[in-house]
Amino acid sequence: GDILIGLFGISFFLTFAKYLQNKKTIYLALNIALFIILLLTKETTIIFPLILLFYYYYNRKQKLSNKELIPFYISWLILIPLYLFIRSSVLIDENNQKVFGIIPFLKNLATFPILFGKSFLPHQLSTLPAMQIFSLMLGIISLAILTYIVVKYYKHKSRLLIFGFAWFTLFTIPPMFYRGRDAEYFFLYLENRTYLPLI
Repeated sequence: GDILIGLFGISFFLTFAKYLQNKKTIYLALNIALFIILLLTKETTIIFPLILLFYYYYNRKQKLSNKELIPFYISWLILIPLYLFIRSSVLIDENNQKVFGIIPFLKNLATFPILFGKSFLPHQLSTLPAMQIFSLMLGIISLAILTYIVVKYYKHKSRLLIFGFAWFTLFTIPPMFYRGRDAEYFFLYLENRTYLPLI
């Protein structure tokens, strides 16, 4: 699932950027088709339009026009509710609150700095990783350094850096709302979930 998200997610972003660049209908059609595939791949993909909007309004230098986004708005307004309806029809879990929600998210907070740190120094990578103090400290230090760079050089064209950090954040946080029932004995997070954030 994470490999497919990485592959189709980047293609989804690129077709959006290409459509804005030359307004060819083929890129719009590909973008909508890719979003359908993404929605059927994993729940995380429901936030992908946020990344596209952030890129559109924050990172582009040319004149902006909401008219060119109308086809995307229409497709999202149709596809997202349809996906949620289909999902609610087939997914029923009486114990869902124990594995998905705010409490699992709070228990998984250390995941963010750990995955961030491992993107700079891939130390102790594992298929089913446990919590490691070294990885946690490395992540906290990496976050502190990045924050310093952004604050110091914000006026010197750091928009791309901020967009990259937002990309990493928006694709890392949603899986943190899930925590397996046997997380302490099995695994605490999955490093393969970083394929898309790391790009």
